[in-house]
Amino acid sequence: MYMDKGQVYSVEMAITFIMFLSFVAYIDNVWTENIVNAAVAGSYFEEKKMQLSSLDLLVSTPGEPYNWDENNVSSVGLVWERGILDYEKVEMIISLTSSNYTKAMEALGLEKDFYLFISSMDGKSSKNNK
Repeated sequence: MYMDKGQVYSVEMAITFIMFLSFVAYIDNVWTENIVNAAVAGSYFEEKKMQLSSLDLLVSTPGEPYNWDENNVSSVGLVWERGILDYEKVEMIISLTSSNYTKAMEALGLEKDFYLFISSMDGKSSKNNK
């Protein structure tokens, strides 16, 4: 079977063009998928950062005001002195989450629901599910 030189080149060019378009489509698909994954990972890490910030606030400060209660709390802290949690404040935050969950979230600086579990070395535990 005899083929002209022009016909072979046009077939090769068509195959090459199809391969090039396939490669571009593949790169576009991978690029879009990576952008979506990066956005999801970014929001995940922002949420974890907020959670850790709230946890740090709980265990390293006495709160605002220092002797806060359910009625005047602006920022929750559970520390009595460095390294020691105040049992009364632990009970108050549990009571606050039961009576006014929205206010508790604001005082903790959270925008999403949370689960709080605190246990002592002697086995006593205080917890609140939400």
